[in-house]
Amino acid sequence: MDRIRSTIMLTGILLVVFSCQSKNQPADTSSVPAAPLFVGASPLPQVDTASWEIAGTTLFVRMQGQGPTVVVVHGGPGMSHDYLAPGLAYLSRGYRVVHYDQRLSGRSAPSCDPAQITMAQWVEDLEALRQRLGVDSMILLSHSWGSLVAMRYAASYPGHVAGLVFLNPVAGDPALVQTASATLQKRLTESDQLTREKLIRSEAFQNGETEALLAAYRFSFAQNIFRRAVMDSLSLRIPDRALLRQDHLSRLFQDPDMQAFNYFQPLAEVQAPALVIHGSYDATPVAASQQLQSALPRADLVQIQDCGHFSFLETPKELATVLEPFLSKCAAPSFEAFGTNSAK
Repeated sequence: MDRIRSTIMLTGILLVVFSCQSKNQPADTSSVPAAPLFVGASPLPQVDTASWEIAGTTLFVRMQGQGPTVVVVHGGPGMSHDYLAPGLAYLSRGYRVVHYDQRLSGRSAPSCDPAQITMAQWVEDLEALRQRLGVDSMILLSHSWGSLVAMRYAASYPGHVAGLVFLNPVAGDPALVQTASATLQKRLTESDQLTREKLIRSEAFQNGETEALLAAYRFSFAQNIFRRAVMDSLSLRIPDRALLRQDHLSRLFQDPDMQAFNYFQPLAEVQAPALVIHGSYDATPVAASQQLQSALPRADLVQIQDCGHFSFLETPKELATVLEPFLSKCAAPSFEAFGTNSAK
């Protein structure tokens, strides 16, 4: 059970780890018309699911809608697509929205060849998914830790990326990851610490009961959300054989390539437009999002006020008003009108 406790705390940290109108300033969305897909009256399209054999394992895939392909890369590692799907479902009114559970995550296979537990394999899984989807290019929409996968994919396969969206991405700089972790720790009140101890010492938690584990996950994320009242609506999933998955995933953090990789230098060759979303209350400092924006030649940064690490849950309308126009430009035959990074 110590491994589950470690997984919860680690995932809570990694989930924290990255203005269209004015660079590096809070976005003023008060006068922006509501995004049409977000407020659309048409019912959401049917959801199709599949389990695909990819590179020696099985990945769970969820598809909804038609149109340009948007592939969603969830956080974690070890989370699943479930917490993102409800808040992004409205996009399926205009796009084919594809969620997948990453290797060893969610409904995907709980084990695989240990030699394949590398960051490079996570990137190749995404490329294999693109090929299986039958598209030449896709828009990548990543959240939290998933931003690292999206960054590395874009650097490895820039010709297959039509656009990049980073929702509250983790910091690619280890020093800024430590800053985020320290901020979270400072936010813990004495009452919070007592609550945490009560949760992890409970018999239900020690027995690995699902509801107790979910409560612990929600508590670990609550320190990084501005509107705590919405935390109960966050859809979390405890996968089957969680301990086995964690044993495998621990190898990912032993991958020398993951530890030594420079996430920013290769991004200079990525010409796809990019949008970085940062919440003003996110424990990750805005400097991390600015660093990512600066590394990408065609990137803009939007700061959303009164928002933590879960913009799709905390400020869905504000997110939609900047996300929908961006996706529309990425899906157009040419995105030259989008402009370039003014910092370059």
